[in-house]
Amino acid sequence: MRPPALGRALVHRDFRLLLGAFATSRAGDFLYTIALVVYVLEATGSSVWVSATVIVRVVPLVLGGSFAGLLADRVDRRRLMVLSDLLRALSMGAIALVAALDGPIVLVVVLVGVTTLAGMPYFPAFYASLPRLVPERELASANSLISTIECLSLVVGPGIGGLLVASASPAWAFTVNALTFVLSAVLVLRAKVPAAEDPEGDADTGTLAGMRLGVQTLTGDRVLGALVLSLLVLTFIYGFELVYLVLVARDLLGMGASGVGYLDAAVGVGGLLGAVVAPRLARSRRPRALIALILTLNAAPMAALAVVRSPVIALLVLAVEGVAALVLDVVVTTIMQRVVPGARLARVEGILASLSTATLLLGSLLAPVLLGLVGLRGSLVLASALPAGLALVMLARVRGLDEASAQRLDTSGPQISLLTSLDLLAGADPASVERIASAMEPVTFPAGTVMLSEGAAADHLLVLSAGSFVAYTAEHPEQQRQLTAPDYVGEIGLLQGRPRTATVRAVTEVSGFRVPGEEFLAAVGIGGGPSRALESRVAERLTGSFG
Repeated sequence: MRPPALGRALVHRDFRLLLGAFATSRAGDFLYTIALVVYVLEATGSSVWVSATVIVRVVPLVLGGSFAGLLADRVDRRRLMVLSDLLRALSMGAIALVAALDGPIVLVVVLVGVTTLAGMPYFPAFYASLPRLVPERELASANSLISTIECLSLVVGPGIGGLLVASASPAWAFTVNALTFVLSAVLVLRAKVPAAEDPEGDADTGTLAGMRLGVQTLTGDRVLGALVLSLLVLTFIYGFELVYLVLVARDLLGMGASGVGYLDAAVGVGGLLGAVVAPRLARSRRPRALIALILTLNAAPMAALAVVRSPVIALLVLAVEGVAALVLDVVVTTIMQRVVPGARLARVEGILASLSTATLLLGSLLAPVLLGLVGLRGSLVLASALPAGLALVMLARVRGLDEASAQRLDTSGPQISLLTSLDLLAGADPASVERIASAMEPVTFPAGTVMLSEGAAADHLLVLSAGSFVAYTAEHPEQQRQLTAPDYVGEIGLLQGRPRTATVRAVTEVSGFRVPGEEFLAAVGIGGGPSRALESRVAERLTGSFG
């Protein structure tokens, strides 16, 4: 029996091992987050120190995230992940020892920074390994499993962290986290992780120009700018929340400082619920109202915490925040994937990740300042006002978003149907198919026209919807292969980086679409390369000496 869609990637042993390592590590991360906040607050009684620990965990990610990704592309990924785990186990063990001995809080903050630095290359190496551990068709299953584990970790980790802090001490929670890193290292050691690809031609020159182009892409489109602003506002507010939730648990809800673990877990539960509805909402024809509603639902829970007295109600309102936050992330990311050209998408996402981390840092820095000015309840209300205000602006000003989204869905419908009827993008994620469909340009070739010329540079392919055509080589012009639409031609030169291998000529009038080469390569590259069906088709065509 074929495994369920979500579990198909689990049949691969090496992926199971890495996924187990990821799950162990992420649960430990969230456990550690709760224990650290509680420990620092109890040791110092100061929200400023809580904010300082958040800053120390975030600053390296802002400044060194790009370098960590580059490192994961240049060295053996398995060794890098194991080294990252072992270094974090050592630093976490040191934090546990300092906490148990009531050592100086400054030393804990320094060790927190060391732990963050040691862990930075781990996740780029992990994600970069996935396309070579599972077949391209099962990457969706693999990514869905990772997202599910991320949400479950946000539920389980804080809950366990809260229990350990309440029943034992933060030092025990730090010790457990150190053990999760050791277990993760053992699992990674047992896996066969492919080595990083040789970045042939990857020179330092052009890097800054590429980054500037990514920034221009983010800022040059009004609709995309509004979407990015939405995400950045929420990460900014999350920076406040990281500092305030522990105070809410202790001072407003009577749960004690360790109760913050349950509050964070409630957000995780909401994220699991949001994962159920997010894919359907991502195709909404009215994203403007949807995003405004979601922003409002993100703001309301924090404001509600200023007046809620019942822990049960607090957990419920934070679950609502979890639903809204995950849905917004999926919706905005999906729309961004539709709008941004595939050749620029990776750098745009990288820039957005750095900006998100920077805004989280800024929120954590400002949280104690606002707290000192207006107190905890006033801070909760004021911090929630920003996403609520942005929701109103979204409704009033970004009028082109609904029209652009609906037009994109309407005009790309026939192209999407044509692409999905062929094996060209078999297994590609829907966002990649939509992005290629939006880049397709209509073309028509009268009978007798040469559509592709042997030896010419390969910079595009043709996806054809109607007509008949033939393919042949200069060496054997009499051996003509008859073809009929729907079909595609021109992919061989793009996939193999070589000139056209055959001439293609229209027999009848042929109509279809021209696909830019960079868009096609970006789409098949998302899965670590072309699908097996496409590879087989290329081999077949090369055997027949055309394409």
